[in-house]
Amino acid sequence: MILSQFRPVLGPAVISMSVLFAADAYFVRPMRQKLNEARRQTSAAIHQGVEVEALNASLPDLQRRLEVAERKLARIRTAGDIVRDQGLLFQRIWDIGKSVGVSVEVIDPQTSATRAGREGGTEALRCAIEAIGSYGSIALFVHDLEAELGLTFVRSVHIVPKQDGNVQAVLASIETEHLAIDVRAERE
Repeated sequence: MILSQFRPVLGPAVISMSVLFAADAYFVRPMRQKLNEARRQTSAAIHQGVEVEALNASLPDLQRRLEVAERKLARIRTAGDIVRDQGLLFQRIWDIGKSVGVSVEVIDPQTSATRAGREGGTEALRCAIEAIGSYGSIALFVHDLEAELGLTFVRSVHIVPKQDGNVQAVLASIETEHLAIDVRAERE
């Protein structure tokens, strides 16, 4: 009896529900999926935008670091000029000696060696130097050779009193090694 009262409404209700389910299946769900995909793409684009902004913000710092690296490479290249130009090397050694009160008596360049490898090309020039001065001025001279003469390493220093009766003067025999590095050499 109750069912008979709803029978006239039951057919249109079932049809209406079928239409609603079909509309949901064919229109609402695809539109919801497109909306979700659009949200994901928007989120990804915003994230990429943030990354781009972060990269743009770091560009001045990267540019500054590149300039610092280029200046350091230029100093390394310039430091190697003394290996390639012995006249320049001798003049710089004499200038350093003069500035600290040391008389440079002998500069004897040894054979130059060239090494190439994974780290690039390297040239080395060893020198034997004899200098006369006070102990303190010889110490300054040795320090300044390494500090002011590019890629220079003092390998040994032998100091003996000068034999001419001057008790304040010493004779120093100094061995140095001067390097030139090809910083642009290709790596394997």
